[in-house]
Amino acid sequence: MKKTVALTFMIVFCLAVPFVGPSFADTLTVKGGELYRIGADGAEQIVEYAELTRVEGVKGVGYWIGIDPEFETQREGMAYRETGGVPETTAPFEGIDGGVYFFDERGNYITFFEDDEADKNHVIFSPGGEYMVLDWGTYADRFYRIFNFETEEPVEEFYGMGLTWLDPERFAFTYIDEDKGNRSENADITGWFSVAVYDAENDEFETLIDATANEDYHLIDVDFDAGELIIQKFSVKNAREEIRVPIP
Repeated sequence: MKKTVALTFMIVFCLAVPFVGPSFADTLTVKGGELYRIGADGAEQIVEYAELTRVEGVKGVGYWIGIDPEFETQREGMAYRETGGVPETTAPFEGIDGGVYFFDERGNYITFFEDDEADKNHVIFSPGGEYMVLDWGTYADRFYRIFNFETEEPVEEFYGMGLTWLDPERFAFTYIDEDKGNRSENADITGWFSVAVYDAENDEFETLIDATANEDYHLIDVDFDAGELIIQKFSVKNAREEIRVPIP
């Protein structure tokens, strides 16, 4: 970025302003919903395979993208690292730090959260955008890392599923307690399942319905009109029952 100052004798000086953020040679910007790198010469080059996600309802934030610096283009659905083949082109994110990048509505860079496996993350903002969750994992069990988005400070982390914000500070979710071991040798997910609420503002964790030796509980929905959490109870005999509890 350059700032031009015109003097009385029409002499122009250019002041180079360093890019503030992660360390890489080029800057990043978003135009028309596409990610571009801007070289030192000002030339813009589109970043292939960059999957930007639009952010709705968070003031000052327009897009986010998780970038893995070791990303490799794919051939017939398999990455080069899996096939052992030699890439025909340079990896599109070469030289860019791994992490989750955020841009404003105009496509300007805002901030960056370092993460070497950022491409596997999903971002969940709280209502209003004060808190942000990096959500990583399989289609079912997830690893949640909660941050204060403005200060970029980490707040807490949990292993669970079904995270749903109840208000700007609190969310409900199925908490997976790995310390209690596995339900069975054939289970894909290790741990016991309880339904809990976390208050990010006060860093308070509350278990609403705790797993027992014979039963697990999963949060399946929130009925905001009725002010209730909809929970499914699983017994060791595979019986299922839907119950409701008031939103605390």
